[in-house]
Amino acid sequence: MRPLLPLALLFAGSAPLAAQMLPTPPLEVVQTGRFQDPALRESSAVVASHRIPGVLFTVNDSGNPPEIFAFDSTGRVWGRWRVPGTRNRDWEAMSLGPCPAGSCLYIGDTGDDLERRDAAVIYRIREPTRLARFRGAPDPTPTDLDSAVVRYPDGPHDVEALWVDDRADVYLASKGRHDAVHVYRLPGTAFGTGRGATAELVQILSIGPDPDLGRMVTDASRSPDG
Repeated sequence: MRPLLPLALLFAGSAPLAAQMLPTPPLEVVQTGRFQDPALRESSAVVASHRIPGVLFTVNDSGNPPEIFAFDSTGRVWGRWRVPGTRNRDWEAMSLGPCPAGSCLYIGDTGDDLERRDAAVIYRIREPTRLARFRGAPDPTPTDLDSAVVRYPDGPHDVEALWVDDRADVYLASKGRHDAVHVYRLPGTAFGTGRGATAELVQILSIGPDPDLGRMVTDASRSPDG
Protein backbone atom coordinates (compact mmCIF):
# COMPACT_ATOMS: atom_id res chain seq x y z
CA MET A 1 0.00 0.00 0.00
CA ARG A 2 1.77 3.16 -1.14
CA PRO A 3 0.98 6.54 0.44
CA LEU A 4 -1.99 8.22 -1.20
CA LEU A 5 -3.89 11.45 -0.69
CA PRO A 6 -5.96 11.38 2.53
CA LEU A 7 -9.17 9.40 2.16
CA ALA A 8 -11.40 8.11 4.94
CA LEU A 9 -13.95 5.39 4.30
CA LEU A 10 -16.30 4.51 7.15
CA PHE A 11 -19.09 1.95 7.05
CA ALA A 12 -21.52 0.66 9.63
CA GLY A 13 -21.79 -3.10 9.43
CA SER A 14 -25.50 -3.73 9.61
CA ALA A 15 -27.38 -0.94 7.81
CA PRO A 16 -27.48 -0.90 3.99
CA LEU A 17 -24.39 0.87 2.74
CA ALA A 18 -26.33 3.15 0.43
CA ALA A 19 -28.36 4.49 3.39
CA GLN A 20 -25.35 5.54 5.43
CA MET A 21 -23.81 9.01 5.58
CA LEU A 22 -20.16 9.81 6.09
CA PRO A 23 -19.53 11.72 9.33
CA THR A 24 -18.11 15.24 9.40
CA PRO A 25 -14.33 14.90 9.06
CA PRO A 26 -12.21 16.03 12.02
CA LEU A 27 -10.97 19.59 11.94
CA GLU A 28 -7.43 18.66 12.90
CA VAL A 29 -5.20 15.60 12.65
CA VAL A 30 -2.52 15.39 15.33
CA GLN A 31 0.64 13.34 14.84
CA THR A 32 1.36 11.33 17.97
CA GLY A 33 4.61 9.69 16.89
CA ARG A 34 6.55 7.76 14.26
CA PHE A 35 7.24 4.07 13.87
CA GLN A 36 10.56 3.37 15.54
CA ASP A 37 11.34 -0.13 14.25
CA PRO A 38 13.23 -0.16 10.92
CA ALA A 39 11.82 -3.65 10.25
CA LEU A 40 8.40 -2.02 9.82
CA ARG A 41 8.99 -0.87 6.25
CA GLU A 42 5.45 -0.42 4.94
CA SER A 43 2.60 -0.59 7.41
CA SER A 44 -0.52 -1.82 5.64
CA ALA A 45 -3.15 -1.75 8.42
CA VAL A 46 -3.57 -0.77 12.05
CA VAL A 47 -6.02 -1.97 14.71
CA ALA A 48 -6.29 -1.13 18.40
CA SER A 49 -6.14 -4.14 20.71
CA HIS A 50 -9.29 -4.97 22.66
CA ARG A 51 -7.36 -7.09 25.16
CA ILE A 52 -4.17 -5.09 25.87
CA PRO A 53 -4.89 -1.43 26.70
CA GLY A 54 -2.82 1.10 24.79
CA VAL A 55 -1.45 -1.42 22.29
CA LEU A 56 -1.98 -1.31 18.54
CA PHE A 57 -1.17 -3.97 15.97
CA THR A 58 0.11 -3.56 12.44
CA VAL A 59 1.57 -5.67 9.63
CA ASN A 60 4.03 -5.15 6.79
CA ASP A 61 3.13 -5.20 3.12
CA SER A 62 4.30 -7.84 0.63
CA GLY A 63 7.93 -8.90 0.43
CA ASN A 64 8.26 -9.07 4.22
CA PRO A 65 8.00 -11.86 6.80
CA PRO A 66 4.51 -12.80 8.07
CA GLU A 67 4.80 -10.78 11.28
CA ILE A 68 2.46 -8.79 13.51
CA PHE A 69 3.99 -5.75 15.24
CA ALA A 70 2.78 -4.45 18.60
CA PHE A 71 3.34 -0.75 19.28
CA ASP A 72 1.87 2.26 21.08
CA SER A 73 0.57 5.59 19.83
CA THR A 74 4.03 7.18 19.96
CA GLY A 75 5.31 4.60 17.49
CA ARG A 76 7.40 2.76 20.07
CA VAL A 77 7.41 -0.91 19.09
CA TRP A 78 6.88 -3.43 21.88
CA GLY A 79 7.96 -6.34 19.70
CA ARG A 80 6.95 -8.42 16.73
CA TRP A 81 5.61 -11.94 16.36
CA ARG A 82 6.22 -14.14 13.35
CA VAL A 83 2.93 -15.98 12.95
CA PRO A 84 3.53 -19.68 12.29
CA GLY A 85 1.61 -21.36 9.51
CA THR A 86 1.10 -18.17 7.50
CA ARG A 87 2.60 -16.57 4.40
CA ASN A 88 2.77 -12.88 3.54
CA ARG A 89 2.11 -12.87 -0.17
CA ASP A 90 0.49 -9.42 -0.01
CA TRP A 91 -0.89 -8.55 3.44
CA GLU A 92 -3.01 -5.44 2.95
CA ALA A 93 -5.78 -5.37 5.57
CA MET A 94 -6.48 -6.23 9.18
CA SER A 95 -9.44 -6.04 11.52
CA LEU A 96 -10.61 -7.28 14.91
CA GLY A 97 -13.79 -9.25 15.20
CA PRO A 98 -15.59 -12.11 16.93
CA CYS A 99 -14.61 -15.74 16.37
CA PRO A 100 -15.00 -19.10 18.15
CA ALA A 101 -12.01 -18.16 20.34
CA GLY A 102 -13.72 -14.93 21.42
CA SER A 103 -11.85 -12.07 19.74
CA CYS A 104 -9.62 -12.57 16.70
CA LEU A 105 -7.31 -10.66 14.42
CA TYR A 106 -8.34 -11.03 10.78
CA ILE A 107 -5.44 -10.50 8.37
CA GLY A 108 -6.23 -10.08 4.70
CA ASP A 109 -3.65 -11.50 2.30
CA THR A 110 -5.84 -9.89 -0.33
CA GLY A 111 -3.56 -7.50 -2.24
CA ASP A 112 -3.40 -8.07 -5.98
CA ASP A 113 -1.92 -5.13 -7.90
CA LEU A 114 -2.21 -6.89 -11.24
CA GLU A 115 -5.58 -8.45 -10.37
CA ARG A 116 -4.49 -11.91 -11.46
CA ARG A 117 -4.73 -13.99 -8.26
CA ASP A 118 -7.12 -16.92 -8.51
CA ALA A 119 -7.88 -16.62 -4.81
CA ALA A 120 -6.98 -14.57 -1.75
CA VAL A 121 -6.51 -15.72 1.85
CA ILE A 122 -7.82 -14.32 5.12
CA TYR A 123 -6.07 -15.53 8.27
CA ARG A 124 -7.91 -15.57 11.58
CA ILE A 125 -5.85 -15.63 14.79
CA ARG A 126 -6.92 -15.42 18.44
CA GLU A 127 -6.19 -11.91 19.66
CA PRO A 128 -3.14 -11.96 21.96
CA THR A 129 -3.81 -11.15 25.62
CA ARG A 130 -0.18 -10.51 26.53
CA LEU A 131 2.98 -9.35 24.78
CA ALA A 132 5.22 -12.29 25.70
CA ARG A 133 5.25 -13.82 22.22
CA PHE A 134 6.09 -10.43 20.68
CA ARG A 135 9.23 -10.39 22.84
CA GLY A 136 10.32 -13.92 21.99
CA ALA A 137 9.11 -15.45 25.27
CA PRO A 138 6.92 -18.56 25.56
CA ASP A 139 3.19 -17.92 25.62
CA PRO A 140 0.92 -20.84 26.55
CA THR A 141 -2.15 -19.18 25.03
CA PRO A 142 -3.17 -21.07 21.85
CA THR A 143 -3.13 -19.11 18.60
CA ASP A 144 -6.25 -20.84 17.23
CA LEU A 145 -5.08 -20.08 13.69
CA ASP A 146 -7.40 -20.85 10.83
CA SER A 147 -8.01 -19.33 7.43
CA ALA A 148 -10.44 -18.92 4.57
CA VAL A 149 -9.64 -19.02 0.87
CA VAL A 150 -11.82 -16.48 -0.91
CA ARG A 151 -12.72 -15.94 -4.54
CA TYR A 152 -14.86 -13.20 -6.06
CA PRO A 153 -17.84 -14.02 -8.27
CA ASP A 154 -16.68 -11.66 -11.03
CA GLY A 155 -12.96 -12.44 -11.11
CA PRO A 156 -9.85 -11.16 -9.29
CA HIS A 157 -9.80 -7.85 -7.43
CA ASP A 158 -7.18 -5.85 -5.56
CA VAL A 159 -8.55 -5.56 -2.02
CA GLU A 160 -6.97 -3.50 0.76
CA ALA A 161 -9.96 -2.99 3.05
CA LEU A 162 -11.96 -5.38 5.23
CA TRP A 163 -14.05 -5.35 8.38
CA VAL A 164 -15.94 -7.95 10.43
CA ASP A 165 -19.53 -7.82 11.71
CA ASP A 166 -21.06 -9.27 14.87
CA ARG A 167 -21.71 -12.62 13.17
CA ALA A 168 -18.03 -12.97 12.18
CA ASP A 169 -18.88 -12.36 8.53
CA VAL A 170 -16.10 -10.53 6.70
CA TYR A 171 -16.75 -7.63 4.34
CA LEU A 172 -14.18 -6.77 1.69
CA ALA A 173 -14.03 -3.58 -0.39
CA SER A 174 -12.07 -3.56 -3.63
CA LYS A 175 -9.55 -0.79 -4.18
CA GLY A 176 -11.10 0.44 -7.44
CA ARG A 177 -7.84 0.02 -9.31
CA HIS A 178 -9.39 -0.79 -12.68
CA ASP A 179 -13.15 -0.47 -12.18
CA ALA A 180 -15.82 0.50 -9.64
CA VAL A 181 -15.48 -0.17 -5.93
CA HIS A 182 -17.17 -3.46 -5.05
CA VAL A 183 -18.17 -4.65 -1.58
CA TYR A 184 -18.32 -8.40 -0.91
CA ARG A 185 -19.37 -10.53 2.06
CA LEU A 186 -17.65 -13.74 3.13
CA PRO A 187 -19.58 -15.75 5.74
CA GLY A 188 -17.76 -16.65 8.93
CA THR A 189 -18.58 -20.29 8.21
CA ALA A 190 -15.97 -20.22 5.41
CA PHE A 191 -13.13 -20.41 7.95
CA GLY A 192 -11.49 -23.66 8.84
CA THR A 193 -13.23 -25.74 6.19
CA GLY A 194 -10.18 -26.35 4.00
CA ARG A 195 -12.29 -25.44 0.98
CA GLY A 196 -12.43 -22.24 -1.00
CA ALA A 197 -15.49 -19.99 -0.78
CA THR A 198 -16.95 -17.47 -3.20
CA ALA A 199 -17.77 -14.13 -1.61
CA GLU A 200 -21.17 -12.57 -2.24
CA LEU A 201 -21.37 -9.21 -4.01
CA VAL A 202 -23.19 -6.86 -1.63
CA GLN A 203 -23.00 -3.54 -3.44
CA ILE A 204 -21.14 -1.48 -6.01
CA LEU A 205 -20.35 1.83 -4.33
CA SER A 206 -20.90 5.25 -5.88
CA ILE A 207 -17.29 6.23 -5.19
CA GLY A 208 -15.60 7.26 -8.42
CA PRO A 209 -12.08 5.79 -8.30
CA ASP A 210 -9.27 7.91 -9.71
CA PRO A 211 -5.75 6.48 -9.33
CA ASP A 212 -4.18 9.76 -10.49
CA LEU A 213 -5.81 11.61 -7.58
CA GLY A 214 -5.23 8.80 -5.11
CA ARG A 215 -8.98 8.25 -4.86
CA MET A 216 -8.94 4.55 -4.17
CA VAL A 217 -10.12 2.52 -1.19
CA THR A 218 -7.06 1.46 0.80
CA ASP A 219 -8.62 0.76 4.21
CA ALA A 220 -11.96 0.59 6.01
CA SER A 221 -13.24 0.26 9.53
CA ARG A 222 -16.54 -0.53 11.20
CA SER A 223 -17.88 1.80 13.87
CA PRO A 224 -17.70 0.19 17.35
CA ASP A 225 -21.44 0.74 17.87
CA GLY A 226 -22.22 -1.20 14.66
